Amino acid sequence: MARLLYSLLLYLITPLIWLRLLWRARKQPEYLQNLGERYGFYNQAAPDKLIWVHAGSGGETRAAQPLIDGLLARWPDHRILLTAMTPTGRETGRQVYGERVIQAYLPYDYPGAVARFFRHFSPAFGVLMETEIWPNLLHAARQRQVPVMLANARLSARSA
Repeated sequence: MARLLYSLLLYLITPLIWLRLLWRARKQPEYLQNLGERYGFYNQAAPDKLIWVHAGSGGETRAAQPLIDGLLARWPDHRILLTAMTPTGRETGRQVYGERVIQAYLPYDYPGAVARFFRHFSPAFGVLMETEIWPNLLHAARQRQVPVMLANARLSARSA
């Protein structure tokens, strides 16, 4: 029931999300690029063997470098999908990893958007950097039997 109320609230605040995107795009027009990805629509092909790492921003993207290097070394036959929420995170990913990773925006936490994300990419497993914990994302991962791990996060007992 809590996830249903959360999702309803998310749908209700959609106009505010769009206003925020437009506001942020005044200074950083990249916020309006790849809008379809924010709703789970991807143009790029997905490889068969894929490991997903989500680093929301530029700092988290840089912090993920040892992890991504280790994953590439441990699973050389897999590609890494690096998702972000900001254009800065995406640009940092391009600078740090170049073509070694596939990049996309993680969709907003709408049930349909995260379902499309998992249908399109079908990762073997996912690693969330910091505390990028989204209820519908985790629910969809569980439904698709995609293990998700939390890396480099500090949660208080209350937050957990």
